[in-house]
Amino acid sequence: MKKLQSKHKKLLALLLFLPGTILFLTFISQTTAPEDIKHPGQYIYLGYKDPDVGCARCHGKTGRGSWLSDGPDIRDSIRKEGRDRVREYILHGKGEGDDAMPGFADKLTEEEVEQVLEYITYWEKIDSLVQARESANGMQEDQNAQRR
Repeated sequence: MKKLQSKHKKLLALLLFLPGTILFLTFISQTTAPEDIKHPGQYIYLGYKDPDVGCARCHGKTGRGSWLSDGPDIRDSIRKEGRDRVREYILHGKGEGDDAMPGFADKLTEEEVEQVLEYITYWEKIDSLVQARESANGMQEDQNAQRR
């Protein structure tokens, strides 16, 4: 009798565990893009065009890099490296070995590469605005301190 109850408990636990696992996996592997994605470069970057081309897998959703992989922060890569060099990285890859970035020339059109570059450039603009605002706030605080 106890063996039967033990088997029932295990079966019940399994039946409760499987649907939860399926729901979780469905949630994290969303294949349709959310409605708030408006920029075609973001659509490609996040991997909705092709999961194998999703830049976010290595560079994170916001371009800051990912703790899951060795992808570096790329938010200011165009300013530092130049648009043409970043285009070459996207098309032909960068580095060697296990942590190298693969090229995507066979998976992305030239137009799609340009869209990804525009999306990356968007982050640089936002970071510049944030820095300008922080600088202006700091100057205002200095002026207020001098008046006291």
